[in-house]
Amino acid sequence: MTTLIPRAASPRWSMIQVEEGQMRIDYTVQIWKEGSQFVAHATPIDVATSGGTPDQARVALDEAVHLFLSTAQEKGTLREVLEECCYEFIEGSWRAPEWGQLNSTSLC
Repeated sequence: MTTLIPRAASPRWSMIQVEEGQMRIDYTVQIWKEGSQFVAHATPIDVATSGGTPDQARVALDEAVHLFLSTAQEKGTLREVLEECCYEFIEGSWRAPEWGQLNSTSLC
């Protein structure tokens, strides 16, 4: 059984170092329970982690997203990664795709 945690979708961001200074990358976090672990998933970046509590999962996810984006920056692939995730570069900063809806649905 999967349980959706209240506050399950919340905006987050990561600051990464770039030549011009720092860049803020926004993403949305969803957290749910699987067995005894809580899974945290960052969209649209598609990075996931887990932890024993929702807060531990969120902290682990923030670190994983930061490492993922920093590594992409170091490898010179950050632009490609963000474009694949539907981010747009507008007026000097990366903008996450806008969510039209975020729903929790059950199938019978």
